[in-house]
Amino acid sequence: MTTLIDITGDWSIEDGPSREVLFDALRLFNEQRRVEFTVLGPDPFNRPGLRGTPYTLVTQVNGIQAEDGSGQNWILTVYFLGVPKQLQPTHLGPYTVYFNDQRRKGHVLDATPLDEKLHIRGDEVWRGSQKIGEIPRHLMAD
Repeated sequence: MTTLIDITGDWSIEDGPSREVLFDALRLFNEQRRVEFTVLGPDPFNRPGLRGTPYTLVTQVNGIQAEDGSGQNWILTVYFLGVPKQLQPTHLGPYTVYFNDQRRKGHVLDATPLDEKLHIRGDEVWRGSQKIGEIPRHLMAD
């Protein structure tokens, strides 16, 4: 039986690939190179301070954009493919993700295609004139 999960809202990335594996996944896109991200969503019962169940999802990397000049922070375009016959995201299109390859943590920012360049203003992520998300302070580089 396949479980559907809605990866919109307050989802964090608790574990992800190294920078080398991440860039190899993009470089070998035509060979369908996949990576895994462990994501953690909000508590389904909205209890303060609690988080939901972590899921390790097979992911296709479709784009990488430098978030800043550190060489550690990235804005990714990914497709969460789920886990065959177990988990399937409800949104099948691309997701925009902030990811720090040193901490291997990040945050799901948006579930729509990247049609304009993203801009980082402080801890806010903007697409054109629309604010699409925030990078949690504890995930930002020191």
